[in-house]
Amino acid sequence: MKLKLRSQILLPTFLVVIVGMAIATLLSYEASKDALQDTIHDQMKQMTVGLSKQIDNWVADLTSDIQTLARQEAMRAPSSSPTAQRLLLPTTSCKTWPKSTAAMNCWLSPVETAR
Repeated sequence: MKLKLRSQILLPTFLVVIVGMAIATLLSYEASKDALQDTIHDQMKQMTVGLSKQIDNWVADLTSDIQTLARQEAMRAPSSSPTAQRLLLPTTSCKTWPKSTAAMNCWLSPVETAR
């Protein structure tokens, strides 16, 4: 079977164009995939750094809060002082718990329950 001149020129040209487009498509795909992966990697780094800073700030705030609370006398270990005893001993309204809302005032000092 002998091809016409037109087919002899058209067939190789068509094959070169198809192969060229396939190569261009593969190269474009690889470049796009690499760019997308780099972008995702950079975003993950930025999120990690941001979350790390937030956690550091949160820990610093908690440390500051704990240090502030540690300086307050009411937060120190119980002692024999009247203030500590008043804060730690339940009031007589605890006997009615859980039948009434007085249980909420059970561990509060008399000064706080008067509010």
